[in-house]
Amino acid sequence: MKNKIFNFIKSLLFILLGLVLIDYFGVILGAIILFILTILWFLIPNKVERTIIKLKKELPISQIRDIQNGLVKIKGTIQAIDPLISEIKKKECIAYSYKTEKSRYTRSGGVGKSRTTFSTLSNNVFCNPFLIKDQTGEITVSCEDLEIRSWSKPKSNREANKRYTEQRLKNNKEVIIIGKTIDTDNGKQIVVDPEKKVFVLYDVPHS
Repeated sequence: MKNKIFNFIKSLLFILLGLVLIDYFGVILGAIILFILTILWFLIPNKVERTIIKLKKELPISQIRDIQNGLVKIKGTIQAIDPLISEIKKKECIAYSYKTEKSRYTRSGGVGKSRTTFSTLSNNVFCNPFLIKDQTGEITVSCEDLEIRSWSKPKSNREANKRYTEQRLKNNKEVIIIGKTIDTDNGKQIVVDPEKKVFVLYDVPHS
């Protein structure tokens, strides 16, 4: 929900900026400036992304048996506690994303030529708390505000004028997680760091 609100506000700001630039510089020059600013917006990492890049390089990997409360980086194998069943492949997984898009056919030139464009109707992520294990122990990982960057390849289905696409976070996969360790009634748990806003799961880099 937070991401949807943020994306809406970001889109609204870009529309307003575009109107201001076009009004001040004219249609052509204003459009060019807006295009350049858009490219820069996506190329330059934001504060959270810069923090993640830094932590990936500088934060040492902790063994689970030795971790203390605070920001940690853990490398291990993830295991479902209460597995989910994905919508399309009907396979067990720790988490899956499910996107619904509406398709529209438009002419694109010569006779019989057309192209298909898609607009997103919904895009949801489903996840249950899970475990990450290394050689020294295991710890529970919360799903709330977890950014998953270790999805499987997209799988899609088409029905009438809609396309459905899913990606899965597979069980028993080796990953790295950066987050904050806290104490709960059920033992230690990894959650989002409320100060740095960092909570990310990603593939183990190839050596």
